[in-house]
Amino acid sequence: METPIETLDDDLLTSVHGGMNQKLFSAMQKAVGMGGNISHAVEGPHYPSSFHWVGRAIDVHGSPEMRRSFTNWAKGTNPAELAYQNYHTVHGQRRGAVPGHNDHVHLAY
Repeated sequence: METPIETLDDDLLTSVHGGMNQKLFSAMQKAVGMGGNISHAVEGPHYPSSFHWVGRAIDVHGSPEMRRSFTNWAKGTNPAELAYQNYHTVHGQRRGAVPGHNDHVHLAY
Protein backbone atom coordinates (compact mmCIF):
# COMPACT_ATOMS: atom_id res chain seq x y z
CA MET A 1 0.00 0.00 0.00
CA GLU A 2 1.35 3.41 -0.98
CA THR A 3 1.64 6.22 1.56
CA PRO A 4 0.00 9.42 0.28
CA ILE A 5 2.28 12.44 -0.04
CA GLU A 6 0.97 15.75 1.23
CA THR A 7 2.29 19.09 0.05
CA LEU A 8 2.79 22.10 2.30
CA ASP A 9 1.40 25.54 1.55
CA ASP A 10 3.98 28.34 1.02
CA ASP A 11 3.59 29.86 4.51
CA LEU A 12 4.11 26.55 6.25
CA LEU A 13 6.93 25.55 3.94
CA THR A 14 9.02 28.62 4.87
CA SER A 15 8.75 27.72 8.55
CA VAL A 16 9.97 24.15 8.11
CA HIS A 17 13.46 23.54 9.48
CA GLY A 18 15.82 24.14 6.62
CA GLY A 19 13.30 26.25 4.73
CA MET A 20 14.35 29.73 3.62
CA ASN A 21 12.61 32.70 5.14
CA GLN A 22 10.77 34.98 2.76
CA LYS A 23 13.00 38.02 3.36
CA LEU A 24 16.12 36.06 2.43
CA PHE A 25 14.47 34.59 -0.65
CA SER A 26 13.28 38.06 -1.72
CA ALA A 27 16.81 39.43 -1.22
CA MET A 28 18.18 36.67 -3.45
CA GLN A 29 15.68 37.59 -6.15
CA LYS A 30 16.55 41.28 -5.78
CA ALA A 31 20.28 40.58 -6.09
CA VAL A 32 19.83 38.46 -9.21
CA GLY A 33 17.50 41.09 -10.67
CA MET A 34 20.24 43.69 -10.16
CA GLY A 35 22.72 41.52 -12.08
CA GLY A 36 24.35 39.82 -9.10
CA ASN A 37 24.78 36.19 -8.22
CA ILE A 38 24.51 34.25 -4.98
CA SER A 39 27.14 32.06 -3.37
CA HIS A 40 27.57 30.40 -0.02
CA ALA A 41 24.05 30.17 1.30
CA VAL A 42 24.67 27.27 3.70
CA GLU A 43 28.21 26.23 2.82
CA GLY A 44 31.60 27.80 2.41
CA PRO A 45 34.31 29.29 4.62
CA HIS A 46 32.47 31.08 7.44
CA TYR A 47 32.95 31.93 11.09
CA PRO A 48 31.67 29.20 13.45
CA SER A 49 28.75 31.38 14.64
CA SER A 50 27.80 32.59 11.14
CA PHE A 51 24.18 32.98 10.12
CA HIS A 52 25.13 30.86 7.09
CA TRP A 53 25.22 27.66 9.16
CA VAL A 54 21.55 28.02 10.09
CA GLY A 55 20.40 28.95 6.59
CA ARG A 56 19.85 32.63 7.35
CA ALA A 57 22.56 34.30 5.23
CA ILE A 58 23.73 34.70 1.66
CA ASP A 59 26.79 36.17 -0.02
CA VAL A 60 26.09 38.34 -3.05
CA HIS A 61 28.65 38.89 -5.82
CA GLY A 62 28.52 41.27 -8.76
CA SER A 63 30.15 44.39 -10.11
CA PRO A 64 31.29 46.99 -7.57
CA GLU A 65 28.35 49.23 -8.56
CA MET A 66 25.90 46.35 -8.20
CA ARG A 67 27.26 45.52 -4.74
CA ARG A 68 27.02 49.17 -3.61
CA SER A 69 23.44 49.44 -4.89
CA PHE A 70 22.46 46.14 -3.30
CA THR A 71 24.00 47.16 0.03
CA ASN A 72 22.08 50.44 -0.02
CA TRP A 73 18.85 48.57 -0.77
CA ALA A 74 19.54 45.98 1.96
CA LYS A 75 20.12 48.68 4.60
CA GLY A 76 16.42 49.51 4.38
CA THR A 77 15.23 45.93 4.94
CA ASN A 78 16.12 45.59 8.65
CA PRO A 79 18.68 42.79 8.22
CA ALA A 80 20.03 40.77 11.13
CA GLU A 81 23.51 41.34 9.66
CA LEU A 82 24.90 43.25 6.69
CA ALA A 83 28.59 43.42 5.78
CA TYR A 84 30.30 44.97 2.78
CA GLN A 85 33.74 46.58 2.70
CA ASN A 86 33.94 48.84 5.80
CA TYR A 87 30.19 48.70 6.54
CA HIS A 88 28.99 46.15 9.11
CA THR A 89 25.82 46.05 11.20
CA VAL A 90 24.37 43.38 13.46
CA HIS A 91 20.72 43.86 14.42
CA GLY A 92 20.98 47.51 13.37
CA GLN A 93 24.08 48.29 15.45
CA ARG A 94 27.28 49.41 13.70
CA ARG A 95 30.24 47.08 14.21
CA GLY A 96 33.81 47.01 13.02
CA ALA A 97 34.52 45.89 9.48
CA VAL A 98 34.61 42.14 8.86
CA PRO A 99 37.76 41.01 7.02
CA GLY A 100 37.19 39.35 3.66
CA HIS A 101 34.06 41.26 2.63
CA ASN A 102 35.49 43.52 -0.07
CA ASP A 103 34.39 41.37 -3.02
CA HIS A 104 30.90 40.39 -1.86
CA VAL A 105 27.99 41.49 0.31
CA HIS A 106 27.05 39.33 3.29
CA LEU A 107 23.35 39.60 4.19
CA ALA A 108 21.43 37.78 6.91
CA TYR A 109 17.87 37.89 8.27
